Amino acid sequence: MKKSSLILSLFILTVLCYPQKAPVKQTKPKSTAATAAAPAAGTFMATLHNDLRYVLQEPQTGNPSKGISGAFASQIDRAAFGYRHSFSGDVTAAVMYDGAANALQQGYVDIRNLAPLVDLRIGLSQTLASETPERFWQGYRALGKPVLERLNVNQEFDMGLTVTARTDAPGSSYARLAVYNGSGTAAENDKLKKLALAVGNWFGSSSILEVYADYENFGNGKKAINGKAFFGMTAASYGGGAELFYRIDTKVTGTTEKAPAGASLFGWMEMMRSLRGMLRADVVDNDLNKDAGVYREIYVIAGMDYLPAAEVHLMPNVVYVMNMAKATAPAIADRMELRLTTSVTIK
Repeated sequence: MKKSSLILSLFILTVLCYPQKAPVKQTKPKSTAATAAAPAAGTFMATLHNDLRYVLQEPQTGNPSKGISGAFASQIDRAAFGYRHSFSGDVTAAVMYDGAANALQQGYVDIRNLAPLVDLRIGLSQTLASETPERFWQGYRALGKPVLERLNVNQEFDMGLTVTARTDAPGSSYARLAVYNGSGTAAENDKLKKLALAVGNWFGSSSILEVYADYENFGNGKKAINGKAFFGMTAASYGGGAELFYRIDTKVTGTTEKAPAGASLFGWMEMMRSLRGMLRADVVDNDLNKDAGVYREIYVIAGMDYLPAAEVHLMPNVVYVMNMAKATAPAIADRMELRLTTSVTIK
């Protein structure tokens, strides 16, 4: 047995033996402001995402138009553990290390009500672009990153400063402004910063609409702007969300801008106690400004979700990726995978 498989088995066994509440039908996501509220005492946190997969077909290296079958593989996407502590009702600190990435994933201080209805976060934390979608996805983040992060055009975690302004104590409506390094969990690689803004509104406690935009100047005429809208909703027996995004990417001053755009849909539905069906579909045009040499990507995940305990997901699923040439472009074979995805969270 591989070392990674042994670690995975011991981790899952520990969690399943850990005292937990019975599985719940649905835990509604909390508002942005409520999420920022500090726990009553120190809390240990841990997250494990693991894939056992068999590749039915993938593009052949050197000749992507032909598909070849792969083999069984195991991959730990996230093995994070950390600690969160409340120093007072308004000051909280958290740190989390991801062993799979061999990097500090989070390390920040939250100051709630720094001014009336204004909160401050300083340090390494989840970015505004991915925080709200992942909250609605819950354990389904193990199936894959949000669309912007999957396309490697946005960071899931980054170092910076975030200011949140709320219209009321629960944060029914809010605006969040962040200044990031733009280099993710890696060391800062330039003197320029990334600016991000998110504005959202909760409709009751079960659905949200959030609009997001960011701007990053890389220097030498290279810059990028991301814009997206997210709508999420949840109920006792179903939940899901949808993202629409548009990006303007200028590589060098005077060159044609690259403009990828697309949509990402996700949903789950309870079929019986502790068993759900789930579906995710991304449709991405790699460049709206060009046809030649450009592809439209369809990325689909479909499967079942068995919850033997709270915050434990065992998800057999199928992944299908198709790249369709818009005009003249070399053919790329479809990719098909069978996976057993495990997600375990302690929080």
